[in-house]
Amino acid sequence: MLWVANQGAGITEISLKNDTLVKRIPLVAGADGITYDPVNRLVYAVGFDGNLTVVNTTTQMVVGTQAVGAGCAQSLAFDPASNSIYVGGGGCGGGALVVNPINLSIAARIPSPWSAGLDSYAVSYDPFANVMVLPSETSGNVSFVNATTNTLLASVTVASTLGFEMSVAINPARKEIYIAPGGLTDGSGIAVLNATSLAYIAEIPGRFGTPSLQYEPSQNRLFAVDENSGTIAWVNGTTDLLVGPPLPLKTPYHGAMYDAGSGAVYIATNDPYNDCGAPGSLTVLDPTTHPTIVGSVRTGDGPQQIAVDPLTHRVYTTNLCSNSVSVIDDRNNSVVNLSVPVGAGPEGIAVASDTGLVYVSDVYDSSIWTINQSTLVSSRLLNFSNYSQPAALAYDSVDHRMFVALYGASNVSVINTSSNALLPTTIPVGFNPQGLLYDATNGQLYVACSASGNVSIVNASTMKILGSVAADAGPVALALDGAAQVLYVANLNSGTVDMINTSSDTRIPGYVRVLTAPLGIVYAPATNQLDVMDENYGVVSVLANAPQVASVVSTPSPTEPGVRTYLTGQVVNGTAPYSYSVANAPPGCGLTGAFDMTCVIQTPGAYRIFFNASDSFGYPAWTILRFYVNASFGLVGLRAIQPVLDLGQPLDLRLNASGGTTPLSIEYFGLPTGCVTDDSPVVDCKPSSIGTFNVTALVTDAIGGSIQASTQVTVNAALAILAFASNPSVTFPGTPVDLSVITTGGSAPLSYSSVGLPPGCTSANASVLACTPSSLGNASIMVTVTDAVNESASATTTLVLAPRPTLGLDFSVFPTKITVGSPAEFTATATNVSGGANFAYVGLPPGCSGASLAVLVCTPNAAGNFSVTMTVTDGLGRTASSAATLEVVKAVPEPPGNSSVGSNGGPSWGTALALLVAAVAGGAIAGAAVMWVASRTRKRPPDLGAGDRPKAARDVGSQR
Repeated sequence: MLWVANQGAGITEISLKNDTLVKRIPLVAGADGITYDPVNRLVYAVGFDGNLTVVNTTTQMVVGTQAVGAGCAQSLAFDPASNSIYVGGGGCGGGALVVNPINLSIAARIPSPWSAGLDSYAVSYDPFANVMVLPSETSGNVSFVNATTNTLLASVTVASTLGFEMSVAINPARKEIYIAPGGLTDGSGIAVLNATSLAYIAEIPGRFGTPSLQYEPSQNRLFAVDENSGTIAWVNGTTDLLVGPPLPLKTPYHGAMYDAGSGAVYIATNDPYNDCGAPGSLTVLDPTTHPTIVGSVRTGDGPQQIAVDPLTHRVYTTNLCSNSVSVIDDRNNSVVNLSVPVGAGPEGIAVASDTGLVYVSDVYDSSIWTINQSTLVSSRLLNFSNYSQPAALAYDSVDHRMFVALYGASNVSVINTSSNALLPTTIPVGFNPQGLLYDATNGQLYVACSASGNVSIVNASTMKILGSVAADAGPVALALDGAAQVLYVANLNSGTVDMINTSSDTRIPGYVRVLTAPLGIVYAPATNQLDVMDENYGVVSVLANAPQVASVVSTPSPTEPGVRTYLTGQVVNGTAPYSYSVANAPPGCGLTGAFDMTCVIQTPGAYRIFFNASDSFGYPAWTILRFYVNASFGLVGLRAIQPVLDLGQPLDLRLNASGGTTPLSIEYFGLPTGCVTDDSPVVDCKPSSIGTFNVTALVTDAIGGSIQASTQVTVNAALAILAFASNPSVTFPGTPVDLSVITTGGSAPLSYSSVGLPPGCTSANASVLACTPSSLGNASIMVTVTDAVNESASATTTLVLAPRPTLGLDFSVFPTKITVGSPAEFTATATNVSGGANFAYVGLPPGCSGASLAVLVCTPNAAGNFSVTMTVTDGLGRTASSAATLEVVKAVPEPPGNSSVGSNGGPSWGTALALLVAAVAGGAIAGAAVMWVASRTRKRPPDLGAGDRPKAARDVGSQR
């Protein structure tokens, strides 16, 4: 911000970004003197009513006042060392006051060193000598006061009169004070005083009129800007002699642009004291003979920024005060159209050659305008929200996008120039973006943010912030040296130019000091020169006439560790003698004279050395040497992307070599059959045989050094399925089955998966799948086997699940009719049984137990007809039943007197039956024939029925 003291009005705050009024702070009697306190960030102003007013620059509010004497306060100076304010008085006997900035109390009064009427309307402070400088406007004397003791040190006569407006500058190198007269046109020069002895030394002659003085310590030069004649002259700080004639140049406020078509540099110039009261102009410079002015072309009022279209030979400039754009033909510097109307406050401008449109940002009404290059007809394209303040434009011709820096909103918006639609994405950057530059080589957008003091870096494709690089105070303008990958940043508030490495997006150490307030910057690649415009002094680039460092080369290049390397370069242009310095040199390097350097570097890497020079006038020059030290010959390794593979798969070998001197040659040994390769770090082939192969790569560099690396490759047979079957292949639901697969080849481990399985079976990673199907039907099952290198094979089989046959039961008793005490045999035969059978009897005659036997032999002990039911249950829970009838009768009594022996000497019938029962009960007649023997009386046994006769032979023992 710029704070201006207005007589009769007060304090005006002006934005230096666009020279627009921000706020007016009214004071009763206005403001005559003003100073800034950077320690407390306060502005102090004094008016003719004798009040000292304090303004907080953050809140822009008055925070205090102090009476210092009506009509006696005319000027102010701030001493940061003692944190004191000096108030110069005029009309009240001169002298000065010392004010405490904390409580605004008057700490001391310094009496006037002159008689009444010889007043000082100005006060200055020399921080190097800790001295207050009090010039007297009428007596031509300059008094010096010790700023610590507030006592008069000396008074020196420098002229017959100094005038009301005067300027003081300090040269700490020579310990000199420069005093310039004010308000005179009689040829008064600049007085030079010794800052130590306070004695008058000499006068620098010249007709300076009403100059402002500024000493630049980095340049060791004094600049004198004459507000009357609009010229600037500079003085060598060593000799106190003028350097060349004054340069007639109005103050360049904003824009500068290099025209690759004509090779000229165009600078928007204007009258600093009548910004919107007279037409501006474009000053045309010849970049080969800086600072020669080769022409001036009229523009509208208040030219700001410039855009050049080398294809159409058009130069466009925005005119802030006349609300227009001027169009110039760069072939003859003639005006094509002086005033194309565009809104209320045009500032930023960019040309989209591929669309035939010129885009203009309007900072006052927050809008974007376009101008048709063919017809020069303008139209409003779009509006932003209030106070967004679009300040700068940058065009991406590849993706057809226009970037807009919104100063008030602190972000960057994007316009699609194909559709001229505003994209919804906004890019938040630092505070108050004021400069934009798009680097097409890396696709990055650089944004100079003046309030936050940084350069935001944006990926133009993703529109995402990549990072931020801190700059000096107040970065406002950008210029790019694409060949050297250096971005120059003009810092308005610090009077410096920063450099950023665009390959690493890092700040290059150090900076170039220019004047006081660089507001415009342009790079001319044809001459490798950077031009900087200073807002306060109108100097077209203190770098413009600077010497240049011719390209520094290294021999050999690249080099290797331990190899002696020579770096040579020279300075051209400028004025001898030169001074030299080198920064960022690696260990092992040393200057042998001027820019000749010998290096023996032991550490491999990429190096960047900064070569700096300055000529006798302090003009700087620099260049950057990038050179490489290759690592000692080495090898990272040889590896197979897939070290185990199946026959038929491709083999991919990668060799990573490092160091050495190129070119490298490569030879392979032990490759699988079918692989043939050339001299390449990549082997891509299909082996035609199986086995394990030890592959070796031998690498040789250009100077004969060699190294080798090995790796192992295993090629397995192709994966195949030999058999896949179900055991059994036909079964019933509920019956377990095994699904087995047999494979050959492949790379272990193998994995298995099956589809088409019947209910009751689930896929498992196993070569044998055991399960129990639960439903009927035919299942077509497919198994897939996959090996470790993702090769696979498949096979199918069919499992038939048929209905299960009905459970059957055959049940009988033998004999069906017996006498009490005789044995009976119950026999059950079950068919279609699953999971075993369980037998149960119901209705057995007394004397027979209910054991769960398929064959039951028992001896009933009671007579009767018995219906016996047999029920069988299998493992599936199925049942079947059957019944058999047994008739048990009482035995016939033996007649009295009968012998147990028959008439023929054999046993009687009763005896034979008893033996049979005993034998059956004891199991003694197993496998023997049963013979019925007649008694001696030949009494016939009971009638057993035709179907109940005994069998000729029966295995009774096996049926128990």
